[in-house]
Amino acid sequence: MNTYNIYEDGDISLKNFLNIISSQISFILMTSAIFGFLFFGYSFLQDDKFTSKIVITYSQQKTNMSGMGSGLGGLGQLAGIDLGSSTSPAEEESYARLLSRVNIQSFLENSEELRDHFIKKTQDDNAENFEPIFNLVNDSISMSRSKVSGITNIYFSASDRHTSANFLNQLILHTNEFLRAEAKKLATEKVDFLAIESSKNSYRNVQAIFGRMIETEIQNKMVANTSQEYAFRVIDPAPIPLSKSSPRTLLATMLGLLLGLLAGVTLAILKKSKPE
Repeated sequence: MNTYNIYEDGDISLKNFLNIISSQISFILMTSAIFGFLFFGYSFLQDDKFTSKIVITYSQQKTNMSGMGSGLGGLGQLAGIDLGSSTSPAEEESYARLLSRVNIQSFLENSEELRDHFIKKTQDDNAENFEPIFNLVNDSISMSRSKVSGITNIYFSASDRHTSANFLNQLILHTNEFLRAEAKKLATEKVDFLAIESSKNSYRNVQAIFGRMIETEIQNKMVANTSQEYAFRVIDPAPIPLSKSSPRTLLATMLGLLLGLLAGVTLAILKKSKPE
């Protein structure tokens, strides 16, 4: 068996390197083909995933001061100056609740079709055990937010193209309705409480303060009653994806061929080179 010294005078010998490659070309190509076939097989056996995207923004009314703060925060970020978060606590809470365990569970309990889909995927017949379903949903959903523009992209991947779109569109609808109902209930309770407290006090100045507070809560209730997109406004609904997002069989195969080629060349060099 011919061996070659790949180093000459401390440098790699191109001639000997090419001699090794030419003498071991069949071995290198076979190694590359094996890797490509393995990567193709692994990719082929994976379930198809379809990813849909919905574009939303926070829609609750903000005070003039918070709007000014948002504008200054955006200008500061553009100038490379950190002026702190430009979002309000209410906005941060709404986004946190959007993907919370409580909201996802409430949403799926009201959607029999989607709930059955996830129960089937988790292969858990125990309908009372929500943990596997939530873990599956949590692994399938992602969100990217721009605090400068206020635009949020939410992505969801599912094995069914219709499920990926329906999940996102219905989740936003459910969350808006849930937060609307909660806001109306809270405003009603505050109005009732303030009215009782106001009736206990005979001072006009104090009653005027209670009156303004009651007026504010009535306005909040009116907004909740009339705003269908109470917390989140949909800019671009989630479409039904036309093609799968994964697995990318061709890309996986090409990657396997490349890695196999590198592995084949490395093994060939180790096999045919001789120590100095």
